Amino acid sequence: MNLALRYELTRLATVPATRVLVSVSVIGSLLVAVGLCFVLNQANTAETAAGASESLAVVLTRSPVTVFVAGLIGAMSLGHDYKFATIDVTMLVTPRRMRAFAAKALTVALCAVVLAVASLLIGWAVALAMLGTDVAGRASLGTLAQAQAGYVVFVAGWGLLGLALTRIFASQTFAILLLVIWPFVVEPALKGMTAALSWEPARAAAAYLPYAAGQAISSAPRAGVGSLYASAHAASPALAALAFAGLVCALIWSAAVMFRNRPVAM
Repeated sequence: MNLALRYELTRLATVPATRVLVSVSVIGSLLVAVGLCFVLNQANTAETAAGASESLAVVLTRSPVTVFVAGLIGAMSLGHDYKFATIDVTMLVTPRRMRAFAAKALTVALCAVVLAVASLLIGWAVALAMLGTDVAGRASLGTLAQAQAGYVVFVAGWGLLGLALTRIFASQTFAILLLVIWPFVVEPALKGMTAALSWEPARAAAAYLPYAAGQAISSAPRAGVGSLYASAHAASPALAALAFAGLVCALIWSAAVMFRNRPVAM
């Protein structure tokens, strides 16, 4: 397993697209954090303890760039094997197919965690510089810890979804399109349909759709009405974590079984 993991880490690190995506994640996180801090400064939302907690959580965990980059890396980790015909080398290094897929999943998860932590560090640096160091003193450490841990889980899960969808649909391109279109087109459309039905169970269930659930995990637990978390805070963070983790585990297991049965050709 160590050999398989080292091989996957080395292969992913040497792909030029990986370096480009990491740069996009870093620059995107920086720009998003700066923009959010500017908005928060204008609104003066960090004056109270609750406002400070929410403001910091927003700056730290609201970068969608890192989430999507993790999904792209997940799709690329398997898609490039087929595109450049390196899957045969992978099978030679790790003949056991389930072990080879597990190494890919661990590599994607580790890369996503590193991206998430880097995004959080950038967020902290920008927040302390633009909102002031006293904001951190007024904020709730428990609230921030939960939001940051949820963000890491969200990013890692989205990366694993990219890997799983690439194998399930046998297409890197389709998996990437789905990862990008789903949060901005499919989920809003489904939420609009459930809102039009005015059926409360359906509206409640819509709050646990994949991307909404991921956002709920990384939301400040006590965000108030009208806050930047309004769209995600309808879901319980605990239930959202279960829903999101359940989906990721189910798709990863399905993809692993498909990879075991047919790893060489899409």
